[in-house]
Amino acid sequence: MIHAASGGVGHYAVQIAKQLGAYVIGTSSAANKDLILSLGADEHIDYQTQRLQNATSDIDLVLDCLGVESVLNSIDVTKVDGEVISIVAQMTPEIIAKAAKKNIRTSFYLVQSNGADMKLLAEWLETGAIRSHISNTYSFGQIAEAHQQIESGRTIGKIVVII
Repeated sequence: MIHAASGGVGHYAVQIAKQLGAYVIGTSSAANKDLILSLGADEHIDYQTQRLQNATSDIDLVLDCLGVESVLNSIDVTKVDGEVISIVAQMTPEIIAKAAKKNIRTSFYLVQSNGADMKLLAEWLETGAIRSHISNTYSFGQIAEAHQQIESGRTIGKIVVII
């Protein structure tokens, strides 16, 4: 399961997971459902109208792009011995204790690029196996607006700043 599956990281994560053979559930608002499914997700959960605990269960791996509350909710739907990875939330004592009850591994992870991974991703982008969704393009003079867009937490895909 990938939270914020229409965001800058999430929209790539959906596609990469599919390339690696995963069954993918993406979460977003209903407005982004078609995008997420077009990226290859097998299922969509509308976080605005569906309670996660009622929408799914027995998840093997969760990629969280939202924060502590999302991680805590994800633990509820992750199977015993599963894993929850967050790219935004440090693992708090509350998260660690809740996860331990189900023997769920939790981690905070920052991307660490390497040449082999970058080469593979470049190949996938070149062949169209994965694609970038660009929501907005800004000139360098509009950098403040671009930053505000990112801070809104409502960016779909990526933004581009032309230098």
